[in-house]
Amino acid sequence: MLDIFAELWPDIKQGVAVSGDSFISDEGKKNFLKSEFDAMSCDMESAAVAYVCSLANIRYIALRRISDDAGNDAVSSYTDMNDMREAVLVELICDTVKQFFNYSVLW
Repeated sequence: MLDIFAELWPDIKQGVAVSGDSFISDEGKKNFLKSEFDAMSCDMESAAVAYVCSLANIRYIALRRISDDAGNDAVSSYTDMNDMREAVLVELICDTVKQFFNYSVLW
């Protein structure tokens, strides 16, 4: 699925997403996650869904809009970004689902 998604949307970044139980808003923690795990993002939801899908042998790909940079100004940038670009993400997801039907390997 990731290869197909990358083929459909080559300009979208892909990489390692880490998960945890806290909102990251500290440059030190951000740098640790990046250096230790090569993380490009961190969230608190995707890992839980991925784990359940893995147990159920269901293919899963996470598409996330990054809302902040996880640094010292993460709280304010999250608030500023919260309402921005949602329509673009929804359109991207809908377009992707439509195009996935063209790939028989998924079905």
